[in-house]
Amino acid sequence: MKKKILFGALFAMASLPAFAQGDVLTLDEIVDATGMKKAEVLLMLGAKSNNHYYLTSEFRVSQEFKKAIKEAGLVLEQRRDESGRLVTVVLRQNHHA
Repeated sequence: MKKKILFGALFAMASLPAFAQGDVLTLDEIVDATGMKKAEVLLMLGAKSNNHYYLTSEFRVSQEFKKAIKEAGLVLEQRRDESGRLVTVVLRQNHHA
């Protein structure tokens, strides 16, 4: 199950280059800006699951992630990717309209 969530998260992050317009941060930029682990960032931005273990981890990490995003001066925004899926992207606040 853990691999399935990780692959889903990686697939979701792979869609981010479609938004690469300067203001959208890459996975590594988000990790650097927030100081969080890459796995934690993937948990927050990747595919969601109803699995009990996923939900427990997601709940624990979500508060830390939101705080780290705010402290880094970043903004979360939901957009549609090329295939129409709703994905969350992280923007620099000064580029956010």
